[in-house]
This record gives sequence, structure tokens and C-alpha cells, in this order.
Amino acid sequence: MAGGFQLEYLRVYLLSSVLLSGCLSSDGPNRTRLLSNFGVADTVEDVAGFETLEQHRWGGWLRVPIERKLHRRFKEACVLEEAGLLEDAIETLGRLQEKNPDSACVLEVRGALYAALGYQRAAAGDFQRAIWIQPNRAETWGALGRMQCELDLNLQALAVLERAGELGLDSFEYHLTLARTYRALARRGKAAVHYSRSIEHQVNPTVELYVEAATLATEGGNDVPEAEAFEQALHLIDRALELETNSCQAWFVRALLLEAADEPAQAIAAYLRALEIDPEHIAAWTNLALYSRRLGDTEMSSEAACRALELETDARRRRSLERLLLKRPAREKG
Repeated sequence: MAGGFQLEYLRVYLLSSVLLSGCLSSDGPNRTRLLSNFGVADTVEDVAGFETLEQHRWGGWLRVPIERKLHRRFKEACVLEEAGLLEDAIETLGRLQEKNPDSACVLEVRGALYAALGYQRAAAGDFQRAIWIQPNRAETWGALGRMQCELDLNLQALAVLERAGELGLDSFEYHLTLARTYRALARRGKAAVHYSRSIEHQVNPTVELYVEAATLATEGGNDVPEAEAFEQALHLIDRALELETNSCQAWFVRALLLEAADEPAQAIAAYLRALEIDPEHIAAWTNLALYSRRLGDTEMSSEAACRALELETDARRRRSLERLLLKRPAREKG
């Protein structure tokens, strides 16, 4: 059994590599050969060679229970997705949906693939239609909330996500989406709670997740004490730096936090560490220029400002940066 799993997985991997390198077209006879090579006409158990349909994450993120009678066509869509042919998979699902208009799972899977391609509105439409058919599936509510969050429809997203929670949804993706939604609504305390829960749901949280959660303390929102927010944020950044000592973004956010906490020596050191890792980080040079000017270090401020302007290649952004960095402080005017 294990050997069969490895062999089937290798077949998928090799075929995907060939397709993505452009050596094999997905059109016409080649597409038919692709599907027959994987035995699409066979029973669904064959697909367990690389993933069962129940375990498969459509679009890389959503698991969907599949109606048994539709397994064969979903198997085809699964193979196409594994080969990187998402638009072909969507076309297959479209034909399937026409024949099965009351099937929520077809709409869910197609929505997940639309989302993977960046078509959030189309995805949201499919998830909404799936909810009309099957209103008590928590994961579909969560998927719709995620799309609405990505579309900046945050009040709608919050209502949808709260319904998902009422139906029992409790996952990493759910809490991360809730955190981002509350964040967009400037409800920092609620966002912090759900960032913490999303981290708890991860066996190995990433540096990026810790950094995203920590930057919350640098934003507006008055539903959590400042001192508490900054203490939590610094703890998260320390966790990020434990994972990756040379994370430029983690050092940059640490500098922002220390600057806001009025720790000038540590803040400057953190900015310099970020720039040691990535000497072309324009935001770090810009913040260093502004902060050192406030501290009265005109030499450091001038050097950092010049470096930021040298690195900015977009003419419009450069003019804005010049106005920001080269204007004289109020006390020097007149």
C-alpha cells in the first residue's frame, strides 16, 4: 500500500511538472490522455494514491464533502487542479453544476478554485448559492466570510463569520480571517484575541503570522490598553525572531514598537539591524530618518533620508518621500 501511494504521488508530481513547463498542452487529445492516464473513469478509491477527495484541499485551502454520485467528475477536477489546470477544473465543475443545480458541493469546490485564481467576487457568489442550498454547513459560511474580508466588505464578513462560529467552526483559517476582519474595523482587542487563537491552532506558526499579529499594536483602535497591547506585540516579535533571527520584517516591526514605547536606543538598534539584513528596505530607511531627526541626530537622519530617496525608483512616490523627508521641523521655521 505504501509503495502504491509513493508511485501514484510520483506520477502526479511528474505529470504536473511536465504540464507546467509547457511540454504538454491541456487541450484536445492531450487533455483526454492526461485524464485517462490517471484512470478518471475508475472508482474513486484510485485517487487515494495521492489524496482522497475528502482529504483534498480545493484551491489549497478548503475541504468539501463530496456526494458519492459525483465522485467521478470531481476526480477529474481534482486531477486537473493537481496538474495546475485550475481553469480547466472550473470548466469541468461548471458543466457539472449545470447538470446538478442543487448540489452545494459543486458550488463550494468551484468557489475555492475561483478564490485560488484571485476571483473573490465569483467565489463569494458560489459560496452564497451553496449556503442557500445547504444553510447549516459552517465551513461554507467561513469561506464566504473570508471572501468578503478579502473584498473589504468587513461588516458583512463579520456577520457571516459570527454565524460560522455559531455553527461550530473553529479552525486556523477561521480565526485568522476573524482577526483580519476585526482589525479592518479598528477593533484591536478582538483582533488580538483571534490572532492568538489562530496561532494556537498552528503546530508550527510562521514568522509571517507572528509579525502580522504583532503589527496590530502599531495601529489605531482604543478597545485595549496601550501598554498591554505593546507588551503582547513585543512577545510575538520575540517569538518570530526565535524562529528566524534574520527576519528583516520582524526587526522592522520591533523597531516600530520600541519607537512607540519611547525606547530610542533599542529602537534605533532594531532599525539598524533590519537594514543590516536588508539594506534596500525603504520603509526602514524612511522611519530611521524621521525618528533620528526627532531625536536631534541630524547626521543619521540626513544619511538615512538620502538612502531612502536613492532606493525609491517610482517618480511619484519619490516626490512624496522628498516632501516627507526634506521638510524642516516646525521649530526650525521662521
